Amino acid sequence: MEQPLSRSHPERTAWIVVWTSFAIFCLLVVFVPLSVRYYLRHATVSRPAELQTVEGTAVTDNPHTGTEAAIAKDRAVRISEGFVISLDEQSRADLRFFDGSFVHLLPGSRVALERSRGPRFGRGVSPNTIWVRMLSGRLRIVTAGSSRTGLEFRVYCPLQEAQILITDDGVYGVEVDTNRAEVFVNRGSAVVSARGKSVRLVAPERTAIEGDQPPADPITDARELVVNGDFRSGLEGWVVSNDQGNDGGDVDGTAVVTTDEGSPAVRFFRTGSNRNHCETIIEQRLDRDLPDPISSLVVRANIKLVHQSLSGGGYLGSEFPLMIRIRYRDQFGNENEWVQGFYYENPHGNPVGTAKAYPQGSWQLFESGNLLEALDPRPARIVWLRVYASGWDYESMLRSISVAAQ
Repeated sequence: MEQPLSRSHPERTAWIVVWTSFAIFCLLVVFVPLSVRYYLRHATVSRPAELQTVEGTAVTDNPHTGTEAAIAKDRAVRISEGFVISLDEQSRADLRFFDGSFVHLLPGSRVALERSRGPRFGRGVSPNTIWVRMLSGRLRIVTAGSSRTGLEFRVYCPLQEAQILITDDGVYGVEVDTNRAEVFVNRGSAVVSARGKSVRLVAPERTAIEGDQPPADPITDARELVVNGDFRSGLEGWVVSNDQGNDGGDVDGTAVVTTDEGSPAVRFFRTGSNRNHCETIIEQRLDRDLPDPISSLVVRANIKLVHQSLSGGGYLGSEFPLMIRIRYRDQFGNENEWVQGFYYENPHGNPVGTAKAYPQGSWQLFESGNLLEALDPRPARIVWLRVYASGWDYESMLRSISVAAQ
């Protein structure tokens, strides 16, 4: 009668068990730490976003509860992945993300937040990931300085079967309707893909997707008139000064480039004013003729208002914690100015004119619209650009400034 192999050769069976156990032990010693290390480096966690209504009312659709909620002006709510945001034709809103990036939703827009994730652990290497599905309307996107792990910001346009990939900090625009999508880059770069074709846009370029066609080749969107408008070269090309006015003050403010949320920004700061006026200025001499013919002239600025000791624009409505001033010549050679102020509170009801009120302490994107439709006579040459803080005590910041002519 034959015996099983394990009984006839017990020593061989023992060696097989020993070596098998040793091999399993080696695999565990190697792969368990590697698996743990991979998880610690690549695991991500969902990060909520904040929706802040700037004008009118935004409506959120919560997929987890199947309920809708109306978010009135100046209210802010936290939203998570899956939420759909809808705006009517009189509303605007900001969707702010954990890394400092934000999306400005213009009237008539409808978007879904598909992903908002960052590394779960401090040693993680996965990029900050934000995916937005654009169903209709117009968006302006401001991405913050790249984190240690980088950025993957995607915008999906399902009607055109297109996607926009952004990995740089900058300013971008996306406009979508039923048969067409347009993408432009004001600062930074992006890759636009559809129908098997990808094009790379580098500021200031744009592309369009018509119907079921792939994206068109990039074209120059506009002529950028400002040099070093993102302050990556410090204040090179800019002149810093203070103007004390005529009230006898002698306390200057400062304008220095610092880093805020990963991006360079100019910080305007003054304290100890003793209620005396001052303007802290950065100025760039442009001396640039505008194109002829010209169809648009647009100013864009990424700003933050931190502190103002004067209410509104002061007694005369001319002193704000941040202001933009452009001097230009018209076709007759006469010099004129365009001025835009910004503030966050006006408890004393001081005059503010056309100045814009923005929330305190958060980055905001200002876009002037086409100045050719507002200025009469129309500008023919830009002489200089000035950005400054004005008043008593103030603190404000400027992350980028653009004057684009097309």
